[in-house]
Amino acid sequence: MKILFIGHTYINRVNQEKLIYFAKSKIVKVGLIAPQNWKSKKWGRSDKLYTGFQEVKYYPRKVFFNGIQGGHIYLNSDLKDAILDFNPDIVHVDQETFSLSAYQIAKITHKLKIPLVVFSWENIADKPLSFIRKMTKNYVLKTARAIVAGNKGAEYALRKWGYEGRIEVIPQYGVELNYKSGNTDKEFIIGYSGKLIYSKGIDVLLAAAEILKNKELSFKIIILGYGSEKKRLQKIAEEKNINEIIIWKDAVEPSKSLEIMREFSVLVLPSRATSSWKEQFGRVIIESMAMGIPVIGSMSAEIPRIIGHNELLFPEDDEYRLAVLLENLIKNKTKLSDMQQYCYKRIKENYIHDIITSKYINLWNNIIKTNLSQNH
Repeated sequence: MKILFIGHTYINRVNQEKLIYFAKSKIVKVGLIAPQNWKSKKWGRSDKLYTGFQEVKYYPRKVFFNGIQGGHIYLNSDLKDAILDFNPDIVHVDQETFSLSAYQIAKITHKLKIPLVVFSWENIADKPLSFIRKMTKNYVLKTARAIVAGNKGAEYALRKWGYEGRIEVIPQYGVELNYKSGNTDKEFIIGYSGKLIYSKGIDVLLAAAEILKNKELSFKIIILGYGSEKKRLQKIAEEKNINEIIIWKDAVEPSKSLEIMREFSVLVLPSRATSSWKEQFGRVIIESMAMGIPVIGSMSAEIPRIIGHNELLFPEDDEYRLAVLLENLIKNKTKLSDMQQYCYKRIKENYIHDIITSKYINLWNNIIKTNLSQNH
């Protein structure tokens, strides 16, 4: 089968590794339409599309409104020419249903009678949208042969928006197993990796750290990331007199962040839902667990579904329960070892690339078979 992917998310090599798993299956021929370069607000630069995988047929294309995730668009002729050249069985778009580029692609694939599959993370069912975005969303929902929801909340939102077609809940990415030493005798390091913004709840981690310090437990914290809350969080740490146990590290490239995360004894993801955002997946969860690093997360949105263990979950904004869970791992090396093994096994059974790849291939196969039967 020939699958043509479209999306700015594949601008870099790391995210394209997913495509190589499809190509290695010997079942899928992979094509990719993506911006020839993408303005990254996170890194303050423009990244050029990586085109180094021989297994992928690349179609670098110019985009307008570059750097705006839901607002960028391609030239219609550029999209149509690439689609006709690759001649896919399915066009798979990694953009939200209300994005302008998804609307563009839906119009073209509908005219060319090529099945469209759309990937969606959005899990806020009552998300306010402009008239144009609502129109865009409604057309894409009407046109898409299937939608892949990245989480259960996205599935709920799609149904509430009126989508009656096929929905499969599959993460956008899998992960490679990358087990680190299960040594429980080294210094205990509590880690966080991600954006330093209010919705990520890092202040809850700091409050839990104060509780643990007052119990004279031995540990360090590494906070890896960037964001608007950094100064406020550093001030909170100073007020709580826990500065000396915190190491602040600036955000780094994905491959380098994994090396830093290997130092963690446990990762904490204390996210909290807001009126406009809730945790959609938390890729850092599966990356950590794939290294055998236990992850303690809040019971927010998709986090409990990924972690899947009550002894690693705490209510949103509950620093006391978080402190209890952390204390159990700091003081009990057997429990820490058990949680290392649990997390590694859960990823191996649910989130490795091979499993995620198979789920996508099964979905596409069914769509192609249905399409063939409808055309005869």
